[in-house]
Amino acid sequence: MKWLCGGSGPARSGFERQLRVTLIVWISWMCVVVGSDSAIGQPASPHAGANVAGGGKSGVPDVPAGAASIRGRIVHETNPAAVAGVPIVLYSLSPDGSPGLRGMVSDAGGEFAFERVSDDASIVYLVGARYREVPFGVRLSFNPGETDRVVELTIGDPTTDNADARVADVLIRVDQGCDGLLVKESHSLENTGDLVIYVPESERAGRPPILQVPVPAGATHLESTIGDSLDWDGKTISYWGPLRPGREEFEFSYGIPGGNGAVEMTHSFPSGVGRVRAFSHAQGPILSSSGSDVRLESAPSLVLNGGSYPLLETTDLAPGKTLVLRAELRPVVAASGEVVNEETRIWLELDGAALTIDEQHHLSVAGSEPLVSDSGAPLLCLDLDPAAEQLRFSNQALALGLSRDPSGALAVRGPVPAGPTTFSIRYRIPVSGDVVEFAREFPFEVPLLSFMVADTGLVIETRDLHRRRPILTEDRKYLHLEGFGIAPGKEVRISVEPLALRRPMTQWASASLAVVVGLLAIGFLTVPLRDAAGKQSEPIPSHYAEERQSVLASLRSLEDDFETGKLTEADYQELRQQLRSTAVSLLSQERKNALTQKHAHTPVAPAQSCGDCGAGLAPDALFCSRCGTRVSEESPSAGNSE
Repeated sequence: MKWLCGGSGPARSGFERQLRVTLIVWISWMCVVVGSDSAIGQPASPHAGANVAGGGKSGVPDVPAGAASIRGRIVHETNPAAVAGVPIVLYSLSPDGSPGLRGMVSDAGGEFAFERVSDDASIVYLVGARYREVPFGVRLSFNPGETDRVVELTIGDPTTDNADARVADVLIRVDQGCDGLLVKESHSLENTGDLVIYVPESERAGRPPILQVPVPAGATHLESTIGDSLDWDGKTISYWGPLRPGREEFEFSYGIPGGNGAVEMTHSFPSGVGRVRAFSHAQGPILSSSGSDVRLESAPSLVLNGGSYPLLETTDLAPGKTLVLRAELRPVVAASGEVVNEETRIWLELDGAALTIDEQHHLSVAGSEPLVSDSGAPLLCLDLDPAAEQLRFSNQALALGLSRDPSGALAVRGPVPAGPTTFSIRYRIPVSGDVVEFAREFPFEVPLLSFMVADTGLVIETRDLHRRRPILTEDRKYLHLEGFGIAPGKEVRISVEPLALRRPMTQWASASLAVVVGLLAIGFLTVPLRDAAGKQSEPIPSHYAEERQSVLASLRSLEDDFETGKLTEADYQELRQQLRSTAVSLLSQERKNALTQKHAHTPVAPAQSCGDCGAGLAPDALFCSRCGTRVSEESPSAGNSE
C-alpha cells in the first residue's frame, strides 16, 4: 500500500503540484536525516558507494533500479567552500504514485552521483539539497534511450530582509463541506530581489513575517502545504519563508462551521495586495460582498480545470484594508444513493499509546458515467473519530477527491468512476486506560463488514459482530470479526482490552493443569463427606453436577485459548484429554450418587426366618437352606415371600 499525506482541501491532480509539495517536505526532512547520520556525516565520494538508499529511517523504498545514473554538482556563487558536505536527496515518483528515496552528501568539490537508477521516461525525479535550513531542488526525467543525466544545483545564502516581498494575488475558493464551508486561499507571493528570503526560527522574535494573514473568525482545521515555516496562533497565519526570487504560491485551507443559511467572513490584508478574487461552484454557495472598506464586483467567469466558475474581483488593496465575503448555502442534494458499498474491511492494531486503523472500502457506481457533484459539495461524508490523527490516503483515495473536511469527516468530492472502486485510508487514535472503545458508522449500507484485530494478547468484546476463525499471515495473527447488512448510520462498536498478564505458553498450560488438579482435589476431599451423608435418612444434594459444569466451562476456555494461540497443540491436546476424563468421571460419580440416594430411601421388607430352626431366609426362598423345611405361606415368620 502506498500512502500519501492527506489534506483538507480539494484533491490535487497531476504530478506538478504534488512534486512541488513533496520536494519541500522530503528535502526539508530527509536531508536532515542524511546530514546527521554518523556514517555519512562527512563529505562523501560521488561514486556508488556514497549512496544511501531509502527505506531505513525514512520508511520509503529506494528509487527504482536500473542502468542509468544522475550526476551533478552543487554551485554557490559567492562561497565555493560551502558546496562540500551538503546533504543531497534523490526522490522518485512513478506513474502509479509509488515514491522512492535515496540520500548522500556532496564531496569536497560539491559533486555527487546516484548510480544504478531506472531510465524509465515515465518516472519523475527530484534532486534536492538543503543548505542553511533552506531546500533547493531541480526536477528531471530521462528521455527515451538516455542513461546519463547531469544536473547543476545552485544554492545561496538567504536573507532575512523581506523588503522585496509582496502579495501579488489572492484567490479564495468557497465550497460546501459536510457541515459548513470549506475555504481555500491561494496567495501568490513575489520576491523581486536576487536572494532567497528566509527567517530562521531562532531569529523570528521581533521581525515581521514575509506573509501575515488574519483568518476569518470561527475558522477551524487549518491545513497548509508548507512545513515548519508556518505559525498560526488561532487568529493569524504567519509565513517565514523560504521565498525564492520570482513568484511562488502559498496555499492553505480551513473550515467555517455553519448549517443552512448564510455565513459572513471578514478578510484582512495587513500588507496590501494587488488583486483579490473569490469564486465558488456555479451550483454551490452564492457569494456576494459587503462592507465599507472594499467590495468585490462581478467579473468574467473563471475557467479552472475545464470548468467555469462565477467570479468576484477587486484590485489594488492598500495595506490594512478589509473586505466581507458573504456565502449563502444551498440545500445539499445527497448523492450517496448512487454509490453502493460492496464490502468494507477494517484492520486494528493496538499498541501502548494508540490504536492504528486501516480501512479499505469497496464501492460501486452503476452505469457507464462517473459520478460527479453538481454543486461542488461532497458526494459522500464518512464520519471519523474526532481524535483521529496522522490521516493518510492511498493513491486511489486521492483520485476520488478524498479529503478531510473541516467538520472532521472524510469528504469524497469525486469524480467517482463507473464500476467498482477501492480506496484505503489509515489513521491513529491516541488511547489511555486499559479498555479501548472503537465505534464506526457509515453513510451507506455495508453488506459485509470485516474487522481484523492484530492479536497481541487482547480481549475483544462486541455485540454487533460475530466471531470467525483467526486469520494467519506470514508474520501476524488477526482475530476475525464479521457483520452482515450493516444499515446506514448504524454504529458498530468494539471493545479492545489488553490481557492483564501475558505468560509464556508453558505457564498457560501450568495454570490450566492447576485448575484440573484443584477440581480433582475438591472432589476427593468431599466424597467421604457425601458418602457419610448418603447413609443418613435424609438425602443430601450432590455437588458432582456443579463440578462437572465447572470442568465443561474450563473446556470451553481451553478451546478459546487454543483458537487465539495461547496454547500449543501439544498442551491443548493433553489438557483437553484430562478435562474430558475428569468430566466423565464426575458424571459417573453423579449417577452413582443419585442411585445410592434412591436405594437409601426405598422401603425394605421385614427380615424372614425359618419356623423350625430359626435360620434366616432369603426374600424369595421356598425351602430353608439349613433344615430343608418348606417355607409355609401362612408362617408369620416367613412374611410375604411371594
